[in-house]
Amino acid sequence: MQRLDDTLVSKNILPNKEKASAYIMQGWVLVDEVKLMKAGTLISDKAVIRLLKEDSRYVSRGGQKLEGAYTAFSLDFTDAKVLDLGISTGGFTDFCLQHGAETVLGIDVGYGQVANKIQQDARVIIIERCNARTVSAEDIQKVLKKKKKDSDLLDKISHVVMDVSFISILNILPHIKALLPEDCIYTILVKPQFEAAKSQITEGGVITDTDLIKEILGSVQAGLEANGFVLNDSCQSPLKGAKGNQEYFFSLSTKE
Repeated sequence: MQRLDDTLVSKNILPNKEKASAYIMQGWVLVDEVKLMKAGTLISDKAVIRLLKEDSRYVSRGGQKLEGAYTAFSLDFTDAKVLDLGISTGGFTDFCLQHGAETVLGIDVGYGQVANKIQQDARVIIIERCNARTVSAEDIQKVLKKKKKDSDLLDKISHVVMDVSFISILNILPHIKALLPEDCIYTILVKPQFEAAKSQITEGGVITDTDLIKEILGSVQAGLEANGFVLNDSCQSPLKGAKGNQEYFFSLSTKE
């Protein structure tokens, strides 16, 4: 058990106790969907926390999630050229930019989701309606040329960050790996609920069985290793998914 304000900080949901206390007093913090308004309330480590008002450090919760991996893996985005797979609103991209990235190439199968702040940043190149499972280097080069950007950018990518839903990362990463330099650093959000077999998913879509989660993550690791990746480290995401699923980050490199 831990105080609510301390939990908000320790899980990187909010940056400090002062902001945590302010959010709690304003009634902006739900714990297991119950509004709690006392900073000292003790809550379980397994409680699901949701903010009614998002912290404004990043354009989405994705930035706060990546912050956990950034610390755990001692990442450095200084002057990096980053590929953001599943850019969505742009939380991962926002984090990378705020931590020194020179350029971010954001790819998403969707359209019209990227926050205006990210769209207007000259360091960001966005390719929407782009399926990362099948996109070719030539496809990306054509878009880069059309946007009057460096057409050789793929060859200069040093970091890959990824947050995708409703698909296994194993359906994307082996294809993307072939398009990028061998020395890329991959920071990948793994969502067990989208890696599990249908028979493993309970009603509501939330996986709480720790043995099952371990089994799923082990299967994902084996699949990645079979496709030339090396798992260097892993950690829990500091924020759970929208429905309360615990998510994980994998730090990957590729075999020489």
